Amino acid sequence: QYPNSTAVQTQAGIVAAMKGDTSGASKALARALELDQNNLEALSVLISLDLAAKNRASAVSRIDARLARTPNDPAVLLLAARTYARAGDLAKSEQLLRKTVEVDASNFDAYSMLGRLYISQQRLDEALAEFQALTKRQPRPVQAHTVAGVILEAQNKPQEARKHYEQALALDPDMPVAANNLAWMFAETGENLDLAL
Repeated sequence: QYPNSTAVQTQAGIVAAMKGDTSGASKALARALELDQNNLEALSVLISLDLAAKNRASAVSRIDARLARTPNDPAVLLLAARTYARAGDLAKSEQLLRKTVEVDASNFDAYSMLGRLYISQQRLDEALAEFQALTKRQPRPVQAHTVAGVILEAQNKPQEARKHYEQALALDPDMPVAANNLAWMFAETGENLDLAL
């Protein structure tokens, strides 16, 4: 009924991919992108199909072409960082995540991915220095304080982590990751249970 709907073609591609019909999925997703070249969902699934088929060159080529059109779009930068990470180029992924944080200081996904990347490479001290520096540079460093707290927890420094979570919540009482992690810390030690709740 709606052959020229990018949303319908995207969903058809996803369903085909779930059924193992790679050819049908690629065809529908390519059509979705013809109809709307900014359709990141279709692009993301096509990239996943490339990577699943071990066709890293195609995946990287797709995201590089999209990135060339809008090099400062945080959503595109994040997809590019994920693509390069899955393709095994962690240095490029890190570079793209840093750029994402530069253009969108409130992008928690970028902070979180950057933190996980540092942790996976056992670069916790470097990661901590990075996020602590960000807490001083940004006007409202909610995310930077939160990720610094996560890293400090990974380093088994709960008191220092707690201070960062508290600073994040002082800036934004609705920050879910900081609230959750701080509540869990209170619950584990049995202190401030009312506040934890």
